[in-house]
Amino acid sequence: MVRLITHNILTCAAKGCIDSGKNYPLSFNVRIEIREQEFNDEFIKSFFHKLDYNVLKSTLQSLGDDTLKVNEIDDINSQSEEFLRSLHRVLLEMDVTQGELVCPNCQHKYPINEGIPNMLLAAHEI
Repeated sequence: MVRLITHNILTCAAKGCIDSGKNYPLSFNVRIEIREQEFNDEFIKSFFHKLDYNVLKSTLQSLGDDTLKVNEIDDINSQSEEFLRSLHRVLLEMDVTQGELVCPNCQHKYPINEGIPNMLLAAHEI
């Protein structure tokens, strides 16, 4: 399943995009379902340093979700449990089930079907 935790690291691999530096983040045209997962604050805290928080916030805003109210975070360990639960929800419980990811540079579309993104490129796109 595509989740926002995965989306945070996906980039376009189409010819001309790889070295452009403009192939990230991919935007969404999607349908999302919420699937509850067991809350693990230690996982969220340990993963946070790998996360591009600004990209996550802008992605959520583009989806019409304003769950994350905190603008910048210096120390994830000092955040409230409520915030950690909100972060857990958007990273691990929001499943993208249908739609597409779109490159901001070349506009290449990667379809998502039944939660699985097709990131394969045709021979002429490599």
